Amino acid sequence: MTRLLGLGLVLALATLASPAEAQLLRRASGAARGDDDRGSSSSGSSSWPSSRDRDDDDDDYDDDDYDYDYDQGSGGSLLGRASGVARGGSGWSSGSYGDGSYPDDRGSLLGGASRVGRGGGAPYPGPARPREIGYQVSGCPYAGDRPGLGAVAQPGEGWSVAGRLTVEGGWAIGGAARTGAAARVQIPGVNLDLSARYSFFFEPTDEGLVALALGRWALEYRILQTPYVQLRVGLAARHMHDDLGSIGGGDLSLAIDVFPGEPVVVAAEGAVGVVGEAVYVQARGELGVMVDSTELYAGYDYEGLFAAGQHVDLGGPMAGVRLWL
Repeated sequence: MTRLLGLGLVLALATLASPAEAQLLRRASGAARGDDDRGSSSSGSSSWPSSRDRDDDDDDYDDDDYDYDYDQGSGGSLLGRASGVARGGSGWSSGSYGDGSYPDDRGSLLGGASRVGRGGGAPYPGPARPREIGYQVSGCPYAGDRPGLGAVAQPGEGWSVAGRLTVEGGWAIGGAARTGAAARVQIPGVNLDLSARYSFFFEPTDEGLVALALGRWALEYRILQTPYVQLRVGLAARHMHDDLGSIGGGDLSLAIDVFPGEPVVVAAEGAVGVVGEAVYVQARGELGVMVDSTELYAGYDYEGLFAAGQHVDLGGPMAGVRLWL
């Protein structure tokens, strides 16, 4: 009889133990394990449906209707705590906060590592800026809405070759007529120019018409280029031809083109080298005006030869027409 009363007392106590008291014990266990008073996913407080509920109501079930609270699920389990610590939280963190962000999106180191491991990638850096691919030389100064010659090229614009063709005429103060021709090709992407220029001098004498040609073939590098300025250094092969034949040489040059505002173009160039046995010096300056893709310019072109105390001055004023391509 005594045994039956004891068994009945045990059953009565078990029956009187409410779910809330059982949940209290689980929360105590969770707190003792450093789980910050989280409950177990087996309690009635979990908002995630059981597999039986999902199987019984497949037609009405929608994942979006449930938002798993990482603070409640499996918080007291060993693996739940391990996962939470690895993700920078204190409990299982397999769900979202409901706004699409994950618990590890809060800026922690472990949280960021976890998100990358799940394929989330790096934090979104914001809208990408257009990638600049360099300087684009335009066909002529002030083309379209450009402030000078060329602009910074944007993706999709590509590259284009620019060129110039020039013819000019002038007078050497020493007493000779002068004509000239020049060509320039600006290679895109590498800042290189290929250029050629020849001056042809004609002088009437008692013996007849004397002619002389001075020319150069140059490879130039644009060390500075903006819509307003191009600065070039060059290395050139020099050529001189007269009644006796041809002789060669070379020079170093520095040139600048300035585009201060439509329609004005300012240019200057200097070169020093040798032609045969003589030292050759050239200095020229131009002031031009653009009319569509054609430049009308005037200036002064000095070309001098120095050898054995002699100085031959072939310089003088000039004017010309340049077509920008």
